[in-house]
Amino acid sequence: MHMPISSAATSSNLYSGTSYMLTLVGGLFDSYLGANWTIALGATTFALGLGVLKFTVSYSGLPPEECIASATDVCDKAGFKYMLPFYLAMYTIALGVGAMRANVTAFGADQFDKNSKEEKKQSIHYYVRLYFTGNMGFLLGFLLGIYLMENVSYGSGYGFGLILFSVSAF
Repeated sequence: MHMPISSAATSSNLYSGTSYMLTLVGGLFDSYLGANWTIALGATTFALGLGVLKFTVSYSGLPPEECIASATDVCDKAGFKYMLPFYLAMYTIALGVGAMRANVTAFGADQFDKNSKEEKKQSIHYYVRLYFTGNMGFLLGFLLGIYLMENVSYGSGYGFGLILFSVSAF
């Protein structure tokens, strides 16, 4: 996108903050739609955002031309026609993440009877497994996604993330 580091950091922080703020929207959706529909809607929205992001970096008419900046050369910033679908994709992903973040953990915990000692013990194992598999999925997606972006193309890296999420969620 040929952004200065300060602008890229600002965009990243705004995206991250927005995804956490949209957790409130996920909680509201849960109140009206229930956890099942909210999780399904959040997963679909997240996958849609990943698809738009993959399209944004893959379609030849959108990304700015490749440029390697040096001390004397300055790269042209990405134009509106690239930034609009990019931000649309990122904030669609944030909405999906917000809807799921508010509900997935509690939905899984609701499957256990709190009055049963055996199920209370199983619920502890549930949280450990949830945390472990979430982090392993993140690590796998991050390592392989970055590898594909660096060695194949950005589209293949984001496509890998989309496939990985779709297989795990649907």
